[in-house]
Amino acid sequence: MLTFQRLRALARTSSLLLYITLKNIKSFFNSIEGKVAVLKGLDKTFYGATGFSIIDNNNYVITFAEHEA
Repeated sequence: MLTFQRLRALARTSSLLLYITLKNIKSFFNSIEGKVAVLKGLDKTFYGATGFSIIDNNNYVITFAEHEA
């Protein structure tokens, strides 16, 4: 996980946030965990989606989510 100080630094440099929906999010998370910088781990939101966020190699935030029916 990233520290608060690193997140503050990224906020000054990042200007794009991607939100990607997909199926089988737990499987996808398990396949990339340890290979990318995880900003926010896999969790369930108050609106019923399961998701997580990463920082890519260009310091952009990418959020992946699976919406439950």
